[in-house]
Amino acid sequence: MGKPVTSARAPDARPAPHTRVLHRHSHSHLPVAASGDGPYVIDTTGKRYLDASGGAAVSCLGH
Repeated sequence: MGKPVTSARAPDARPAPHTRVLHRHSHSHLPVAASGDGPYVIDTTGKRYLDASGGAAVSCLGH
């Protein structure tokens, strides 16, 4: 039988700032959503972004 899994961490174990998936602070201006077109979000400058925040696109995240 294996050892039980714990959430204990090494005293000096800290995640490196550049490895964060979701950044808490942004030092630049974020895009502002102006409209949508199917799976795309369009910002105020006309740039299109594929919205992959739901459904099959995020199923690999475990939720």
